[in-house]
Amino acid sequence: MLVNIHQITERGLDFDLERPNLVLDQAEKQISVAGVQASFHLEWEGGRLHIAGQVSAFISMHCSRCFRNFSFPMKENFDFMSLPLRGLKSPENLRLSAEEMEVTFLQGEEIDLDEIIRENIYLSLPIQPLCSEACEGLCPRCGKDLNEGDCTCLKEQADPRFQPLEILRQKMTPKAK
Repeated sequence: MLVNIHQITERGLDFDLERPNLVLDQAEKQISVAGVQASFHLEWEGGRLHIAGQVSAFISMHCSRCFRNFSFPMKENFDFMSLPLRGLKSPENLRLSAEEMEVTFLQGEEIDLDEIIRENIYLSLPIQPLCSEACEGLCPRCGKDLNEGDCTCLKEQADPRFQPLEILRQKMTPKAK
């Protein structure tokens, strides 16, 4: 949904949006997003546009260990300032303060609220998605899901070069009485 910045009054402008389904493609990983609800408050503050709100949704993606599909709820708050690009100094003279580094820049006369929703969903995605912390993943030899039980592959013997370290570990580990 596009909002013209000239529609925003001194009291601000509030929006509530619902998107039934979104499909995000992140580095060839299919991510399904359902039940997206977002609320926005847009307000001018001293020549800057203050954008605040919340996004919630249910995200479905694949576990990075066992590749099972799983879902989880997400809820993210956002709050940032945006400046119009017109009237800014030329890039060669531009020096930004630490506060200004947290500002986005408006290009044109419209704000894309759907893009803000997408950004916040991307920012809430886990780096390594896991269906559970206890997920054991797949056997590297046969590919069996180890969450369903052990596989019949032979367990690899430890590298013999690490044998002195194993002896040291056993000496340092206190024995149970």
